[in-house]
Amino acid sequence: MWFWLALGGSIFSSLSIIINKKALRSINPTVLTWVLFAFPIPFLLVYFVVQGFPSVGSLFWIGVFCSAFMFVISKTLTMESIKHDDLSKVYPLNSLSSVFAYFLALLFLSEHITVVALLGLIVSVFGVYILNAGKRGEGLLEPLKYLVKHKGSRIIIIASLLGGATAVTDKMAILGSVTNDPLLPLLAENSIMVLILFFYMQKRERDWTDQVKGNWRWLLIAGILYFITNIFVFTSFAGGPVALAIGIKKLQVLFILVLSLILFKDKPSRYAWLGSVLMLIGVLMIKLGG
Repeated sequence: MWFWLALGGSIFSSLSIIINKKALRSINPTVLTWVLFAFPIPFLLVYFVVQGFPSVGSLFWIGVFCSAFMFVISKTLTMESIKHDDLSKVYPLNSLSSVFAYFLALLFLSEHITVVALLGLIVSVFGVYILNAGKRGEGLLEPLKYLVKHKGSRIIIIASLLGGATAVTDKMAILGSVTNDPLLPLLAENSIMVLILFFYMQKRERDWTDQVKGNWRWLLIAGILYFITNIFVFTSFAGGPVALAIGIKKLQVLFILVLSLILFKDKPSRYAWLGSVLMLIGVLMIKLGG
C-alpha cells in the first residue's frame, strides 16, 4: 500500500509545484512556505480532537523537532530555487536526497531494502537527474559545472540533504507514537514551523499579511494540494522504507513534464524522454523489489 500512497503523493506534489510557481510571481517564498505549513493545522486539530491524541515517547519529540527545524530551512531554500532561475540550473542535484535518506535510514532506523529495490532507486534517481539536467539543452554536466562556479547555488544541495534527513526524522516521529499515526507528526511539525516563520516574518516581511490577502485564491489552492501531498507522503513513510518512498515521490518531475506537454505544448528533449524511461524502469524495480 505504501507504494501507491507514495505514487499519489508524487502526483499531487507535481500539481503543488506548478501552483507554487504561479503564486511565487507575486508573493515572497517565505510567506508562501508559511501558508503551506499553516493551512493543514485547523483540520488536523479537529481530527485529533475527535479521534483523541495518542500517547507519544521521547523518540516522537526528537523526530518532530529535528524535522521541523530542518524542513523549514529546506522548504524555504527550495522555494527560493523555484523563484530564481539561476538556482534552477543546479536543481537536478536535488535528486540526491533519496540516496542520502537511504544511508541515514540504514544508520538510524535499520531499514534494509532488497538489492532489486536499491538498484531501482539508483536508476530512478539517475533518471530524475537526466530529465532535469536536459531541460535547458546545455549538457548533462552543466549542473555540476554551475555548482563549482557559483557558490551561492550550493544552497539547493543543502536543501536536498536536509530534505533527505527530514524524511528519516519524520519516520522517527511516526514510530514514536503509540498508534504510529502519521498525521500526528505532521500536526506537531507544522505548528512548530509556523511559529518559527511567523516570528521571522514579523521582523523581515512586514507586508506579509497584505501578500496573503492579495493572493488568497492561489494560496488556498496551494494549501489544499500541499496538505493532500503530505497526507500521502507521511502515510507512505509509516508503511514502507523511507528512501524508496522518496524515490517514488521524485516521479513528480515526470508528471510535471506530462502536464507541461498537455497544458503548454512543451516539446520534451531527448534527455527528458531518456530520463522518463529510466525513472519508470526504476520505479518498476522498486515495486518488484519492495
